[in-house]
Parts: sequence; structure tokens; C-alpha cells
Amino acid sequence: MHAVQTQITRETSMWGIEIADISMTHLDFPTELNDAIYKQMGAERTEAAHQLRSAGMVEAAEKRSYADRQREMILAQGYKRAQMVKGNGDAQAIAIYASAFGRDPQFYRFYKSLDAYRQTFREREVIVLDPTSDFFRFMHNSAGVPSSKR
Repeated sequence: MHAVQTQITRETSMWGIEIADISMTHLDFPTELNDAIYKQMGAERTEAAHQLRSAGMVEAAEKRSYADRQREMILAQGYKRAQMVKGNGDAQAIAIYASAFGRDPQFYRFYKSLDAYRQTFREREVIVLDPTSDFFRFMHNSAGVPSSKR
């Protein structure tokens, strides 16, 4: 606008006219350039949109990565705490078993035999053993002595 005002002032000064201000209210491009101008404007907007999408994708990836790290840390802390609680529970159970079995060794043998029966019968369908074997001592009578030794 300054260049236009300078040129007009030069041309009108010989008539004694002074131009104080110039402003445009409307600008038209030649019709043969309209398509090219609109295509250029569209390409610029498309590029700006692409840059915004790319920046958004980068930010989303960073946030996902941060959330994944936080999730892994929380899971690891939870697992650690669960293992500590489980370990404490196992230690208490062992102490209780030791105390109970220490008071009555016969009960301990009976309990371990029941556990052996459970494991054996769970794993096998057919078992061939002498019914008077020591394995079945608690199935014969409550004293744990096989019936053939009574």
C-alpha cells in the first residue's frame, strides 16, 4: 500500500492534490488465475493440516508410552507386594504346621500320607500295590499299623 500511495502522490502532486491515506476494500484476481490461487490455498491448508496431524500423532505416542511405563511400574509394584504378602503367609503357615506337627508326630505322618494319597490317585487311574504295604497303613486302621502286624 505504501508503494501505491507513493506512486499516486507523485502523479497527483502536479495538480496540487495530496493523498493522505489509501486503503483497499476489494481485490480481485484475474479469472484465469482463480483456479490456480484456490489450488495453492488448498495445498497450503492441506500441508498445515498434515503438520498438525503429525504433531498430534507424536504427542499421542509420547502419552501412550508414558502411560505404558506407568502401568508397568504399577503392575511390578503390585506383584512385589503380592509376593511379599504371599511369602509372609507361607512363613506363617509353615510356622503353624511346624508347631502342630511338632506336638503330634503321628498326626504329621497321617497328614503327609493323606497328601500322598491325594497326589497318587489324582495322577494315576490304576495302581498295583500290595494292600499290606506301608503306603496304605492309614487306610487299614486309625493307629497307622497295617492289619497284618496287629
